[in-house]
Amino acid sequence: MDFMRRNARWIALLALVAMATPFLAQGLNTLFAVDTFLVVMILFAATIIAVVVLARSPSDED
Repeated sequence: MDFMRRNARWIALLALVAMATPFLAQGLNTLFAVDTFLVVMILFAATIIAVVVLARSPSDED
């Protein structure tokens, strides 16, 4: 439960981006003429990597 409390804002950000991803993918699909599923997967992977990197705190290394 402590993990959820410490990282609540990052979890909320991930949920927000996950909801916005289909709309972003559709817009990028129109802009760059690439497959929508590919764009969704790239955005999802980038979001997860960003959240994991940003959510790491110095206290996690102890």
